[in-house]
Amino acid sequence: MSNGTDALVYDSKTTFTRALPAVASGQYVPPPFVTIVSRTFDDKNNLVAEFSTTQTIPQYVQITWTTDTVEAFRQPLVFNYVGIEGDTLPSTNVTIFAGCSTSNATAVFSGIIAQVQDLFPVSANIIVVGPDVDVPQPHKTAVINAGKYNGLYPDLYGEALGLTPNTNCHERNDSPSGSSDVYNGTIREYILNWYNAFYIDPDIKSYNDWRNVPLPFSADLMTVILSQTALHEICHTMGLVPAASAVGGGHNNCQDGSHYMDDGSLKRPLMRLGFDLWHIQRWMPENRNYLQFVFPQAY
Repeated sequence: MSNGTDALVYDSKTTFTRALPAVASGQYVPPPFVTIVSRTFDDKNNLVAEFSTTQTIPQYVQITWTTDTVEAFRQPLVFNYVGIEGDTLPSTNVTIFAGCSTSNATAVFSGIIAQVQDLFPVSANIIVVGPDVDVPQPHKTAVINAGKYNGLYPDLYGEALGLTPNTNCHERNDSPSGSSDVYNGTIREYILNWYNAFYIDPDIKSYNDWRNVPLPFSADLMTVILSQTALHEICHTMGLVPAASAVGGGHNNCQDGSHYMDDGSLKRPLMRLGFDLWHIQRWMPENRNYLQFVFPQAY
């Protein structure tokens, strides 16, 4: 064990000390915490009572967006297929999302905060807030952008729905700051591309079978992929997935696509939206345990 000064008592003469877990090279950094001490003295300055409690410091996460993002989100999403010469498939227009009012879009965007909070393990000491909250510094930030990711897609379906620069990926959360981006425009294009794959492929894949999917989507359902992508990118800023258990790019070393921190190229829209019952999104135990360890609840 190692001891370190917590804080000075008001008389500036006596100090409190705290014990920290022993730290081995390359292992997890102990979570930050503070000890709050209350002392009562009599009129002769004799100590008559003392109470102390230890509180861990929560990790704050702020998710932000602009009015342009809300405006882009509320627009209809329609799959148009005009066919090509010699094509036997008929032209079609399928409304995936009928659009919504500005007030409805504003309301469902506010719900993203609660969605992301609910996706985090309950026992992880993480607090998610929206753009209107004056959140303490430093904190994590995820920005939902109106448009598309302007880099190169990893494959033709464009699964780069969000991005966290390597410099913002803090293994063991050794920095409480870090920012990420989520791309509403890319998510919309991603949905259209996968519906196109379903429409033109006679060999319908189970993970991309839209035949029994209720269309058009509600505005609330359209936020689900935004929320999951924000969660995924925020977790990168917290150090998930540690290099020891990850494949390239800091994702889980598996080929399932059912876990929040799996590689995005393994995930299809119907998986993310809950219509593929074989691939329900959930936490891999190692990822959940990591968050619970790095962000312990107050005790």
